[in-house]
Amino acid sequence: MKKLNGKLMISAMLAAAVLATSAISASAADYTVEPDYAAVEAQETAIVSDPEAGASAAKATPVLTEAAVEAAIAAATASNEATVTIFAKESVNDSKVVIQEAALEAIKESGKTVTLQVAPSAKAPENAVKYAVTIDPALISSDVDYSKLDFGMNITAANAADDAADELVEAGDIVIAPNMDGEFGLTLTVTIPASATKDLDPAKAALYHDDEKGNITKEPDGALTFGANGNVAITISHSSRYIISNEDVTTRASGSVEAGTDTKQPVQTAEDTSKTPATIDNGTANNNDSNPTTGVAIAVGSLAVFAAAAVATSKKRK
Repeated sequence: MKKLNGKLMISAMLAAAVLATSAISASAADYTVEPDYAAVEAQETAIVSDPEAGASAAKATPVLTEAAVEAAIAAATASNEATVTIFAKESVNDSKVVIQEAALEAIKESGKTVTLQVAPSAKAPENAVKYAVTIDPALISSDVDYSKLDFGMNITAANAADDAADELVEAGDIVIAPNMDGEFGLTLTVTIPASATKDLDPAKAALYHDDEKGNITKEPDGALTFGANGNVAITISHSSRYIISNEDVTTRASGSVEAGTDTKQPVQTAEDTSKTPATIDNGTANNNDSNPTTGVAIAVGSLAVFAAAAVATSKKRK
């Protein structure tokens, strides 16, 4: 009976080791799977032609067609709403939110203010935030070519990684990086929710324009406003990078360094984990708790050693 129990014990330990190893493989698969972006793109394409495109967050569209805009205007008019709300989403591949010229003309003719509630692209970084773009129909010109107008703003709440990678950015800043180059052809109001701007101080924060050629300028005070609900709004007419910060961004640029050159040391992984997606330990972490597979690996090793010892003991008893 003793020999039989020994064999059973050894078999149980080996089975446990195999199961633990399988757990590691399963965990690895969970951490490396990426969304099916092709499926997301196909869904976007379907939504653009949907009669209810832009009518809800579930039907957020990367392309504002004439039909979608006219339907939204009609719905707002029927309910006596002064502002037309359209739900949009940055396209998965290039973060664009484009509008057909006929749709822009429909906004101008309606005389109604249109607000786009924009969600970040599926490929946007984790610190990307939702935002709203408000279009004043009175500011739409009949003499401007709007064929390349793009409302994609790529807004992020800067974290420690951004702080380390960009000498002009500090954690807590808000960075707005529109897709377009040059003038929009009209003045837009871009609103950022309070959830993303909690680190900004209304008494200190200002809007800075970065032409990405080494020239940083502070925008007029009226270009940045804080709402009673905590939302922050900026007015811009030129598409370039903007930074909202409590500190003077113009003093951060180093005159002896070319624009875009990183002068900071890389940030340590442990310094900002709240917004970092779960990944497999690449061997740089020293703390076993930093990765869910590390403890399992140690357990597997212990089981294997114990099983080997048990086999040796069993042989000696024969």
